[in-house]
Amino acid sequence: ASALHVTNPFMLQHAQEARGYMLAVLLVLMGQLALLRVVERGGVRWVALYAVSQGLAAYAHLFALWILGAQLIAWAPLYLAPSARRRAMLVALLLAGLLGVPLLWQIAGTGAAQVGWIRPVSGPALLALPLVWTGGDAALALATCALFACFARGLWASEQSLRRETRWVVAWLVVPTLAALIVSLCIAPMLLPKYLIMSVPALQLAAAVSLTRAPRRLGFASAALLIGLAALRVEHG
Repeated sequence: ASALHVTNPFMLQHAQEARGYMLAVLLVLMGQLALLRVVERGGVRWVALYAVSQGLAAYAHLFALWILGAQLIAWAPLYLAPSARRRAMLVALLLAGLLGVPLLWQIAGTGAAQVGWIRPVSGPALLALPLVWTGGDAALALATCALFACFARGLWASEQSLRRETRWVVAWLVVPTLAALIVSLCIAPMLLPKYLIMSVPALQLAAAVSLTRAPRRLGFASAALLIGLAALRVEHG
């Protein structure tokens, strides 16, 4: 997953810009790791790290709030589980949400003026999202989407832990994208690939996990091919 991330042309492009996109990605990744630790182990330090990371991510980029929504949906089955870890998770989510309240208040006052330049959503633009996220290479986009689809089959697995982990990663990508699409259709256009950059690691993580589940030689060969395609795209981009 790390190799797919660091060779991703889309990520590398935005890493060279003096904008808050990569800071938001870093904070979201820290928050996701901390929340996973909260679910697995509990602990005040993980709760604090998650709340601070996820809360600050929204100030780096507004769309980090969709990540919080994805987490609320992904971990919903655990809300009724009677355990200390459940309480720790709920506290962590609540604290992160409270940190974002002032930002929501500001947005309510400014309205949609800051996104007035974005074009309305179109079918081709929506279908092109994976192509943009993977750096513009059609073969790389198709392969990554196929690997994501293979990973998503875990939603129907018999093992509860596998379903939980799959739900977490799938929601990380799908929920923000759907939320941005619905808002774009009903309120104001705001569906841009770069605005959803914080969900791209979920696509890479799912692809990497699918490769590890393949036979060793096939997995290594496929991973090398994907990384090679991405590296070529960077070189000639």
